[in-house]
Amino acid sequence: MAHQKDLEERVNSSLIEYKQQNSKLRNYLVNTTASWLYWTPIMTATECISGLELDEVINSRLTSLVIGAVVAHPHGLFRKYWSDALNITPQSRQFSKYIADTTATWCFQIPLYSLQLYCSGTSFKEGLTAFGIGLAASAILGRPYGIFQDSWRKLWGTKPVF
Repeated sequence: MAHQKDLEERVNSSLIEYKQQNSKLRNYLVNTTASWLYWTPIMTATECISGLELDEVINSRLTSLVIGAVVAHPHGLFRKYWSDALNITPQSRQFSKYIADTTATWCFQIPLYSLQLYCSGTSFKEGLTAFGIGLAASAILGRPYGIFQDSWRKLWGTKPVF
């Protein structure tokens, strides 16, 4: 009887540990794929409009996939932290959610985008133009990204921010 109870406790402990590890991996994959799916076509268009050559756009997008694999999940965590710091909840007004999502994107992604453009071999003028358009685009698209990310999270069974 005691042996069965001990075995049961070990199995339950293993299941809990497995779920926690699976949850971390799932959250990483969900946040990363949401970022890739949402931003790749938008930033490709931004860079084409900015006058980047095709090879620069391709280099930039490939670089962004690698960077996204590293920073998309931390950005998702930062988005939650930032909304909590601003006391913005799922019940808050849409404008408050817009402010949280947009400023979280600016704080976290814009410095990385600047580095990405530099590493992709863009000229100063091309980089400055792309940076300006990217900043404006994120002001318009930061909240829609938050909505997309939360919808993607729900679809894959992870907790949304709002």
